[in-house]
Amino acid sequence: MNTRFYILRLAALFLALSVGACSGGGLEKKVVEFKLKNGMKWLLVKRGYAPVFAGIVQVKAGGVDETLGKTGLAHLLEHMAFKGTSKIGTSDFEEESSIMAKMDEAAEAGNWDEVSRLMEEQKKYIVPSELWDIFVRNGAKNLNAYTNKDVTAYHVEMPSTKLELWMYLMSGMLKDPAFREFYKEREVVLEEYRMSQETDPSGLLFTKLLETAYREGPYSWSTIGRKEDIQSLKRQDLIKFHDALYTAECMVGAIVGDIDIKETEALLEKYFGDIKGGGYNALCKRDLPPIPKQEGYREEKVTFDAEPLVAFAFHKPKPPAFDDYVFDMLQVILCEGNSSRLTERLVKDLKLAKTVECSNSYPGARMDNLFVIYVEPLKAEDIGRIKDVVNEELEKIKRDSVRQDEIKMAKNKIKTDFLLDLDSNFELGHTLVYFENITGSWRYVLDHEKMLDKIKRKDISSVAARYFVPENTTVVTLERGSK
Repeated sequence: MNTRFYILRLAALFLALSVGACSGGGLEKKVVEFKLKNGMKWLLVKRGYAPVFAGIVQVKAGGVDETLGKTGLAHLLEHMAFKGTSKIGTSDFEEESSIMAKMDEAAEAGNWDEVSRLMEEQKKYIVPSELWDIFVRNGAKNLNAYTNKDVTAYHVEMPSTKLELWMYLMSGMLKDPAFREFYKEREVVLEEYRMSQETDPSGLLFTKLLETAYREGPYSWSTIGRKEDIQSLKRQDLIKFHDALYTAECMVGAIVGDIDIKETEALLEKYFGDIKGGGYNALCKRDLPPIPKQEGYREEKVTFDAEPLVAFAFHKPKPPAFDDYVFDMLQVILCEGNSSRLTERLVKDLKLAKTVECSNSYPGARMDNLFVIYVEPLKAEDIGRIKDVVNEELEKIKRDSVRQDEIKMAKNKIKTDFLLDLDSNFELGHTLVYFENITGSWRYVLDHEKMLDKIKRKDISSVAARYFVPENTTVVTLERGSK
């Protein structure tokens, strides 16, 4: 995963939240909530004239649900879901299943030569990419999946006439994954790790930022996991993770587009109603450990043969805390657009940086998280001056210097971004399931505009004064040198 892309995408999602309309009508009246008998929640929106729909299922199974020694399972499971089921992707699942059982035994015994031999034997029963090909032949667009620290999601857009086919395929991926070619896919993920964590400068920077800001707990490692853990993962580890978290109560789905609500509800019960439930003991319902309070300024340096980078991080509460709404505003005031404070100072006036970016709620939102400022300096020798300028601008905000026109601009930008996002079935579906999972209700989006409008100038300076302090600050720099 491209770390920089991920934090910017997450930031955009959080900025796209004020609500007043949804294609001309009230969003609250358009969203139909439907819960299956097994506890799985669905959000259905009928709209538009084009005969298409967007289908999204988001599972509350992310990096935050892993433990040390078994990191990377959520991301690896996302990869494996597209390998097919007991019915798709195989010419003889009974034979294939027998081979995989022997493979599991060989892996537990550390007999990797036998694992390799069995992988070759299994190939004669595998129908490569059959699941993916069925989707594509039936008009699928935006077919993909993603994993972050909070959730794993599977999504696609298809013609409305293919709705039942989508349910058949998607439900199979969730409840009946075959986990075939596990060790082959593990090598794919290890190569992805090398590309994103060992040779990508921003990946190195953000990995060190998490390790330094958190030091312990599930937010202290990147979503892809730790290399030594990925190398040691076995197929049975993935099966246990799936069985614990891919339960009905841990999933939220959305279907947005040209659909008949009643027919859709009946089909959902038919295809997803037999996904097992975890009841009150569902793992995704457990309380996550509290984040230990940072007690002092932290700074680390990463060396790599690349242009310099610097990131500042400040611990803050997760949504829907009031202070989190204020940080949405600060993201815009500090970093969004040419007239934002840090862009104007560092890029335009002083010419110390190529770009400045901010992200609220990194690396996720199920636990208290970070507000991050990311800077690409023009020269490594300017890093010290950049730190000074960032601190100067934060001190100004603490002193109640935010102007009313800045506040108005920030609110308008957030509202405009939201309306643009709601134009798309795909984006609306993602927004609904994300906040249903993270905050407990998709209606978080209905309240966001009201909460933004409550924010006053004094709230911004108060939040800045409480969080932009040395003992709550982590700074990581990347400078040229041997790794």
